[in-house]
Amino acid sequence: MGRRNLPSDRRRAGAAPSAPAVFDPATLSLTGWWRANFASIPWAGTASAGTSAAKNLTNVGDVDPTTGTAQNGLTPAEFNGTSQATSYAAAISNLVGASAGSVFALVRPGSAAASSGSALTDPAFWGDDGGNLCMAFSTGGVGFGFYDGVQKRIQIACTTGAYHLLQMKWNGTNAFARVDSGGWSSLAVGPIVSLVSNLSVGKQPFVAFYDFRLLDLGFASSVLSDGTFDDIKSYVNSRYGLAL
Repeated sequence: MGRRNLPSDRRRAGAAPSAPAVFDPATLSLTGWWRANFASIPWAGTASAGTSAAKNLTNVGDVDPTTGTAQNGLTPAEFNGTSQATSYAAAISNLVGASAGSVFALVRPGSAAASSGSALTDPAFWGDDGGNLCMAFSTGGVGFGFYDGVQKRIQIACTTGAYHLLQMKWNGTNAFARVDSGGWSSLAVGPIVSLVSNLSVGKQPFVAFYDFRLLDLGFASSVLSDGTFDDIKSYVNSRYGLAL
């Protein structure tokens, strides 16, 4: 079966997306930088420069990455919340570091499940299979979960039914998180205890799936500056016709 176009390159008839900003995270030469785009089933991720090559997502649950509702003429991957997920079948230490890491996700959450009060058991948009790092949604918004021997969490209000840019980073002493253009919330967090699990997207490990649309997902094994996160925000606003 021939390779399908990536959703980030697909254009629907009549759509005229604005030109992307000059800044494009896919072109950064950051060690460990990896960015998820989706092609055929099983999905294959496309990476930027350096050690991020060949870090791919594997389809789980027959997700078709070509059927999502277009945003500014660009098609997201869409998850049904009942049986669909994707994963990176290698240690998450290949993507981020215990004492230095950053993640961003451009996602439109669907119906939020009731909060369990724990980042380990809320439905997760993104997380590792051991629950050591995750972005988990609930009725209280989005929880950014960290595990440094004790499960810790930054909770930020986040509405469903609209796209949001979720941003998190940690430096071995503190973790930081924000949504869209909001201010950074911080929490004392030591080095992440375990990064040997796999990456899971769309399913909280062992508990529940989550419904959402995904346009962009990126990792870095370094602590990205506030300016770089601002550049990423400007980029997704331009590329996807948003005002986050």
